[in-house]
Amino acid sequence: MQQLTAEDVIAEFRLLPHPFDGWYARVDTSVAHPVRYHYLIRSGEYAAWHRTGGRLVMTHIDGAPLTLTLSDGGRATRSHVLHESREHSCMVEDTEWRTWESLGHWSLMIVSAEKKSHFLNWSLAPDNWHPQPG
Repeated sequence: MQQLTAEDVIAEFRLLPHPFDGWYARVDTSVAHPVRYHYLIRSGEYAAWHRTGGRLVMTHIDGAPLTLTLSDGGRATRSHVLHESREHSCMVEDTEWRTWESLGHWSLMIVSAEKKSHFLNWSLAPDNWHPQPG
């Protein structure tokens, strides 16, 4: 069987370019909660450091493992490698800055939030911002 490419997955799920890297599309358009989006990131792409307006659950569903790095208050970080054979899901608090990148050709996850506004109220960290030790 032929391996799927990122472009195959982008086409199949009708993903659109995300404002701060990667590809995304809403999983369903009903008013049911939680609100869920597919999110794909390819090799060489990474999500810019950002926060959202609410708590999110990030769940790896296909492709290569994904590194999710979190920072609460711009200080110490913690990283999770999300993959179905390991930790496949992680809760991200609204106060946590986050970034992620694929450890292979591409990674696909579902990002869930209680309300759509949690996705819409995001803020980007300044250019070249990184958490400080300690």
